[in-house]
Amino acid sequence: MRQQAPDALQALLNAYPEQNGFDYGTSLAPSLAEFIKSYSLPSQVDSTSVWIDHSFTPKLSGFFRYGYTPSSATTRALSVASQRQANVQSYTAGLTSQLAGNNTNEFRAGYARSNSSSIGHLDTFGGASPINMQAAMGVDGNNNPESAIQLYFPTIGSSQLAVSTARNQGRQWNITDTFSMPAGHHWLQFGVDYLRMESPTSPPSPIARKTMVLFSALPTSLGNR
Repeated sequence: MRQQAPDALQALLNAYPEQNGFDYGTSLAPSLAEFIKSYSLPSQVDSTSVWIDHSFTPKLSGFFRYGYTPSSATTRALSVASQRQANVQSYTAGLTSQLAGNNTNEFRAGYARSNSSSIGHLDTFGGASPINMQAAMGVDGNNNPESAIQLYFPTIGSSQLAVSTARNQGRQWNITDTFSMPAGHHWLQFGVDYLRMESPTSPPSPIARKTMVLFSALPTSLGNR
């Protein structure tokens, strides 16, 4: 079927892995064929943390916490391999003071940030011949390009190669201050809680997506209609 397709479509078809199993068609009546191959998907998660506690005076103590968790994972859909990465960092500091009359005051400040990305590309998995699909579909000049080739066969199913690039950032600030005091048989608390979250898209641009549906049926595909 690859050889009988028009020249303009052969490069796109060759981006798919080559058949290595039973062929259900012939040269005169091309059809689908089996593809069977094993693969590995490596992933990694690391975690580092730092804890510091200190008593400044008998009535004033403080702490500091730091955490860093980078992770990476690989996903695959046929000849499209995607590398996903995420780095998360967090900082937390606090002070606890004992005031007169069994009153206490607790102050906490925290900051967390994350950077994540998912970058896909075509490779030679299963004998595929990779192409620059984003350039072929005219979306490579965008900050967040996404391109897809979809093969659709009625009553049989569909197959898709989708290559995308996406990045994101997350920022969070949190400040709390709590004052506690006894009142008879009760314990009263007053305080403030400030939370700010940001998640800007990086780069600051909408996704440019282009999908090409090549085939609606086997005879139609070979005629490029």
